[in-house]
Amino acid sequence: MTPSTNVNNAHEERRPKDLRSAVLEFEASLIREALATTDNKPTAAARLLGLTSHQALLAMLDNRHRTLRDELGLMKRPRRKPLMNDDSR
Repeated sequence: MTPSTNVNNAHEERRPKDLRSAVLEFEASLIREALATTDNKPTAAARLLGLTSHQALLAMLDNRHRTLRDELGLMKRPRRKPLMNDDSR
């Protein structure tokens, strides 16, 4: 009986504190694996994860997984130039 108690204690130590952190941790591991499989290509990784677009994956990295984006070395794309200049007013 003692070995099963040790296994349960080890499992409890690794268990996240709440559901939200568990979901974020699992989501990050799936994203990390998908990006590793696709050589850090967001479009292919999003397709592999079943997301509707690569923008959805990039939004997840910008909002919920900021540290993951930095860890993987994914650069944030620069914004496009505005259609109208401020001088044209």
